[in-house]
Amino acid sequence: MHALKDNTHELSTADKDPWKVIIVDDDQTILQASVRLLRKFIFEGRKLEIITGSSGAQAKQLIAEHADTAVIILDVIMETKDAGLQVVTYIRNELGNNNVRILLRTGQAGQFDEEEVFEKYNINDFLEKADLSSRRLKTAIKGGLRAFRMLEEIDATVQREMILREAADAANQAKSEFLANMSHELRSPMSSIKSGLTIIKEVMNDPEADAEDWEDAQKAVKYAESSADRLMGLVNGILDLSKLEAGKMVFNIQSGDIKDLIDMASHEISPQLQAKSLTLKIELNGIKTELAFDFSKMMQVFINLLNNAIKFTAEGKQITVSLSEGSIARGRRQSDSGTVATLDLCVSDQGIGIPEDELFHVFDKFVQSSKTKDGSGGTGLGLPIAQEIMLNHGGHIWAENNQHGGANFIISLRRN
Repeated sequence: MHALKDNTHELSTADKDPWKVIIVDDDQTILQASVRLLRKFIFEGRKLEIITGSSGAQAKQLIAEHADTAVIILDVIMETKDAGLQVVTYIRNELGNNNVRILLRTGQAGQFDEEEVFEKYNINDFLEKADLSSRRLKTAIKGGLRAFRMLEEIDATVQREMILREAADAANQAKSEFLANMSHELRSPMSSIKSGLTIIKEVMNDPEADAEDWEDAQKAVKYAESSADRLMGLVNGILDLSKLEAGKMVFNIQSGDIKDLIDMASHEISPQLQAKSLTLKIELNGIKTELAFDFSKMMQVFINLLNNAIKFTAEGKQITVSLSEGSIARGRRQSDSGTVATLDLCVSDQGIGIPEDELFHVFDKFVQSSKTKDGSGGTGLGLPIAQEIMLNHGGHIWAENNQHGGANFIISLRRN
């Protein structure tokens, strides 16, 4: 049992995968003659990889090992009178392989009722050993290879459609979950605002309202303002994503200093840090911090990453912001080959981390991590918006888990 490969054809076929053809016959003369006739055979620019065997048992082993075989030529009578037919049953029923084209070959014409065998055993052609001509054999092989290729194309099309259908179903499911979550997120601040306005109205219309009542009204105003800010943030998030996807977001990219952005953001989030007794460690690492970017848009991205880090980091722990040098591919076109230098800004938390199977989906629209579906708030739009902003800068953003059990979010900005 061995494989015979032909390496004598021109280089144009060398880089194409060969068609796999198994030939099984207990007559070595017939076997070798078949190999000799087909060794220089080329179909659709691909040569053959011919694999041989001499028994039904070997045929079963070979087809199990080479499931991508295009054509198998089977002798019917080998160690038993129906060894070849048993192999056919094994291929179609036990292996479930309906793509390989099966050509039965017999040395005793008329011994089998071809029509009955075709109907019962799901084969594709009959060959007679007495008609061992190059033309007849090659014609049968061509027909088998063409049919096999068409079946593979159909399978590939069906597989692509299944993947697209599954992706569409997943997207619809994610969108439904997002809309359900968004409904809750929008109703919550609206209810708070309505409740606050009701308290204020009651106090204002109560001629006997005392100092304590007016204090309650002031608290209601404060809560309503906070809820209004939250509601505005939710609406702005949806509008921002819509503008970014439509290409209508205006970017004002100018020379600036990332250190200024870090300083301003650190000052803005200091109340949240203090509320959870968190420390913010900044590591500039002597990196040159001047480059071109849209300050306000990049502030939006950076603040979002810091807020996420604060949300998921336990009290008393540390959040780290660090700079490093990196590089990204210049472009996909050949004329854009090579890399360009980048400044990489990493926000590292000591929080709950991201499930490994969700790492590559945290930037998907309408998708929230399973770790955030606990009433912690948010629409799940912050990271998709951040990704769109980075793409409009020609940069990149990604996530990874770190050694502290938390997550790292890295934004990479091109230096030129």
